[in-house]
Amino acid sequence: MKFYVGSGMKNSELVNYYAKKLKEIGWQQTYNWVENINNDVSIEEMTEYAKLESQGVVDSDITIILLPAGRGAHIELGMALALNKKIFLCSSSIDEFSIENTVAFYGLTNIIQLVGTADENIEKIITLSKNNIVIKEFKEHEQLVDFYISRGIEFNDDKKFFHPPILSYIAEINNNFVGAITICKEGNDFILDEVAVVEYYENQGVCTALVNFAISKIKKEYGESKFYLVAKNPEVFKNMGFNIIQREEAPNFSECFSCPDFQKICFPEIMVKTLKK
Repeated sequence: MKFYVGSGMKNSELVNYYAKKLKEIGWQQTYNWVENINNDVSIEEMTEYAKLESQGVVDSDITIILLPAGRGAHIELGMALALNKKIFLCSSSIDEFSIENTVAFYGLTNIIQLVGTADENIEKIITLSKNNIVIKEFKEHEQLVDFYISRGIEFNDDKKFFHPPILSYIAEINNNFVGAITICKEGNDFILDEVAVVEYYENQGVCTALVNFAISKIKKEYGESKFYLVAKNPEVFKNMGFNIIQREEAPNFSECFSCPDFQKICFPEIMVKTLKK
């Protein structure tokens, strides 16, 4: 899920707090205007910042406005309305929506008014923004290989998994296939062999849902174990509790290790998460 958070400069720390919490669950912030707060700024620089902020609204799936907000944030609110974005208008006080303080546009149907603490509002945003992701077991592992290849995952010419897969799951939204994950096992250890998401549904929590679902199944059925993976984008998995380790600390679980490009022109990270029942 891609999001933009607008507000006044006095709320800059709160903007960063909302962004931090949403990025922890795998969401993507389209632009963070707080990084450019500077009292010594020219009109030309302000105009360039406005262009970046405008693009942040355009690129977002949801726009979040934290009240009280200034003129700039209300212009962003107007842009989001014109672009038919889902909008969350957040306040810690109901007074912001009183007849004395409100704006007529606050009552439009694609604006959701939230009143509560930051954590309460963030939880509501997550709940109300979720697509209904359904995870299903998929036993025909080999049928997923072409999809994985289409999403840029490398296989040998024989299109075989490096280890025999034991679990695969697919994700669906509104009965549409949107992603898949395949898990392998070596001894007592588990390996996230492949995970991929249909491009249109990237950054909408599908990868996180697949990985967390697989983890819950492994913990329930197998108890304590270690879950390994090789990641080209380690930040995604850090947010799910995986830690980077050195090659020497990991078993020989990936074809990456035998690739001549490994750690020469290709630098993925080896990661692990300890699972406890």
